Amino acid sequence: MFRSLLLATAVTLTIAGCAGSETGEPADVVYTNGRIYTVNEAQPWAEAVAIKDGMLLVVGSDADVETVTGADTEVIDLKGRFVMPGIVDLHVHPFTNTLYGDLYVSFSDPTDPDLVLEELRAFADANPDVPVIRGGAWGIGVFPGNNPSKALLDEVVPDRPVALLDQTGHSVWLNSRAIEVAGITAATPSSPTAVVEKDANGEPSGVVREGTIRLVEQALPQPQLGVFSQAIRDVFRTFNSGGVTSMQTGEGHEHALNATKLLEDANDLTMRLFVAWDWHLAQITPYTNEEMDAQIANRGAYASDMIDPNFVKIFTDGAPDGYAVPFIAPYADGAGEYGQGKISPEDLREAVIAFDAAGVGVFMHAIGDASVRAALDAVEAAHEANGVSGVRHKVAHVNWVHPDDFSRFASIPDVSAEISPAATYPLASLDGYRPLLGDERVDAIWQARSFLDAGANLGYGSDWLTLIPPSPWMPMQGFVTRINPNMPERGVLGDDQELTVEEAIRVFTINGAWTLGAEDRIGSLEVGKAADFIVLNHDLFEIPPTDIHKTEVQKTILQGSVVYERQ
Repeated sequence: MFRSLLLATAVTLTIAGCAGSETGEPADVVYTNGRIYTVNEAQPWAEAVAIKDGMLLVVGSDADVETVTGADTEVIDLKGRFVMPGIVDLHVHPFTNTLYGDLYVSFSDPTDPDLVLEELRAFADANPDVPVIRGGAWGIGVFPGNNPSKALLDEVVPDRPVALLDQTGHSVWLNSRAIEVAGITAATPSSPTAVVEKDANGEPSGVVREGTIRLVEQALPQPQLGVFSQAIRDVFRTFNSGGVTSMQTGEGHEHALNATKLLEDANDLTMRLFVAWDWHLAQITPYTNEEMDAQIANRGAYASDMIDPNFVKIFTDGAPDGYAVPFIAPYADGAGEYGQGKISPEDLREAVIAFDAAGVGVFMHAIGDASVRAALDAVEAAHEANGVSGVRHKVAHVNWVHPDDFSRFASIPDVSAEISPAATYPLASLDGYRPLLGDERVDAIWQARSFLDAGANLGYGSDWLTLIPPSPWMPMQGFVTRINPNMPERGVLGDDQELTVEEAIRVFTINGAWTLGAEDRIGSLEVGKAADFIVLNHDLFEIPPTDIHKTEVQKTILQGSVVYERQ
């Protein structure tokens, strides 16, 4: 098939091959003898590429790249290996994960509460001079009601504030000292959008959720800029090793961007970043609403070839715990609750209209079907107010979508869906939501096929902070098989929602680029686009879909430079 496709696109390849020779400039580097899947419908396959100044000069045959191979051109033989565009991950929390993990304590098994406490104790004992201990993530479904007590932490670390993030990023477990420092008391109000869990005596029991996390962040010190920068660098390199070359952050604020700029200034930034700034409803941020507004207004100070700062994130809802996710039909626990979002539909429309007019794409966290509908309504309202501006907006998570709304993702211009977390297969953590949401609703989660069949643009997001590892290959297999590779005995989650391998690759590459308004620069391998691609250990089209999770990245190339090579 590969060779026949090459012959079928011979005319295209010849034209592409002439692009560099017309300029008379030799390539900096050429890759030859490969099985290159370009994700370009006009030229799906090639066997060689030539790169000049970080851009693709030629995409074609070995003979084509010979025309731009000069005396100083580096020639790399791919030896028949499979090549594809770099992965575009639309939902990553590199700054929060660093803050609540790599800089302090990262738990090896979130599902084992004894081990979590043991590892916390080991870190505290080894770091007696660290004034505050952050960590993560503790597992969903491990503690009754996902509500562990402060007393458990007090036994381990009684004298310093301890704040441990859960796997959803929507709850923080505190010891008594952290509760005191954050100023949280029995009098602190609690609501579905700013939860303070309390014991039988009305005292804070140890867990805060949603908006209350901001009280904690504003009370605890932020890490030193240089130390933060190096930890962020390590996160980006971990993603490079999985084949990710571009990511959209699900967060962004001045301290994190200043740390990232240190990397860029040192020529040590190995990730193409699309930054979604924290806005008023952000949870894990040390800033006030006024400070957030000022930072968003100043976003252009961070713009570069590698950093696109023109997005904001709005939380329309939270997590189902505490009825913080609105649904069109009531929750299944018999309480008669429909859920409460973090922002009214009217205020959401007003915000999206304003950001759209300012040229800022809005990244909307929406889990419940009522929240998804409100997000779509807001984008429609922006188009009515501003015209279709070309600014791209995204509805993230989309765990549950009303059947009437899949087609709206296709009919409304410049809006995308992002399935995140991307583990579209049975997870043990989903079972914890069955009493609250009901089996039928839980089993209808993450309907990838319904989006594509409706003609919608669907992208991939790891939501790295929660349940998903930074490697994209297990999630990709989940899109294709809907079976958990680690627990196949759990069966299939929605066998009518499976994607083909080709469709899944598009979701992970060009669809993500389109979501970001960057499809003219990244997402496929075409002349004039950035040389962002990955070399794999096997051809994704030639292996059983159940082996996709075994994919190993041999080499990751960003803007023509190797940023990861497997040893």
